[in-house]
Amino acid sequence: MKQQGEIYYHPEFEFKNGGKNEKLIILLNAPSKNEPCLFVKTTSQEKNKPLKPGCNKSESLFFIPI
Repeated sequence: MKQQGEIYYHPEFEFKNGGKNEKLIILLNAPSKNEPCLFVKTTSQEKNKPLKPGCNKSESLFFIPI
C-alpha cells in the first residue's frame, strides 16, 4: 500500500520541452484500491520562481522553504 508523503525517484522524467532528467516526485494522497495517485514533482531551480511560502496559484506551484 502506498503511503502519503512517500518520495519516488524518476530517472528519466520528460519535461514539456522534450528534455529528460532525474526528478523526485512526492505522493500527496493515500489512495485506496480504486483511487488514483496524486503526485507533485519537485525542483531545486529558483530562477523565475516566487519565494513566498505556500501556494502560489498564479504560478501553479507550492513553495516549501528549506
